[in-house]
Amino acid sequence: HPLVGHLSARSDIPSVATLNSYHFFRSSLTNTSRDTPERLYELVGYPTTGRVLRHFMKQIDVFVALSKAIQSIYEENGFGNCRFEYIPKMIDPAFEVPAQEDVENDVEGYELLYVGSLTENKGVVHLVRALQRFPSEYRLRLVGEGPREETLRSVAAELDVADRVEFSGWVPYEQIGEAYVRADLFVHPGIWPEPLNRTVFEAMQAGLPVVCTDIGGPPEGIQYDEFLCEPANP
Repeated sequence: HPLVGHLSARSDIPSVATLNSYHFFRSSLTNTSRDTPERLYELVGYPTTGRVLRHFMKQIDVFVALSKAIQSIYEENGFGNCRFEYIPKMIDPAFEVPAQEDVENDVEGYELLYVGSLTENKGVVHLVRALQRFPSEYRLRLVGEGPREETLRSVAAELDVADRVEFSGWVPYEQIGEAYVRADLFVHPGIWPEPLNRTVFEAMQAGLPVVCTDIGGPPEGIQYDEFLCEPANP
């Protein structure tokens, strides 16, 4: 937060901040869309008060970058003279993965899994569109909720794959492990340079192969190029 930089410099107290968003940049930079108040800020506030806020941010002593992607975006957009430490988000030792035999699994065929919010920048609509290209035994489970759910349902119906898409809604964190164990493949279809994504690592902890789009921080955890794909390309 810019106030941290201001108070840090004013009080001569060292400060450290973790980068996990792009709120002080234009949405076009991160391939995202914003609501009306945020669009208004971009038109009026970004070139005026935004310049002051970014000045205060630069007074923070060290920025911790969760991925090389977010560090690069900051460095290339006015923060090149700041100090960065690259400390990627690691696995969560408290995340529990249940045993296969303890999870009831009545899924027939092959299940693709997505876990996360159903928002535009997550690119889930492209995953739903991709399902049309798979044989009928392939199913897709979406765990999460968000403003794009009705759009996703409409697209699934339009493509005649609605009977192969399961909308599970929000699932408590302590039960997420069951979703990973039940699935065969995890897919992260994001279309914006997400700083890093926890679900990619959770899926790996559960022993799932992971396919993700080649943008932002998530692909930094993928070992093979064959598991990366172009964003927004079903």
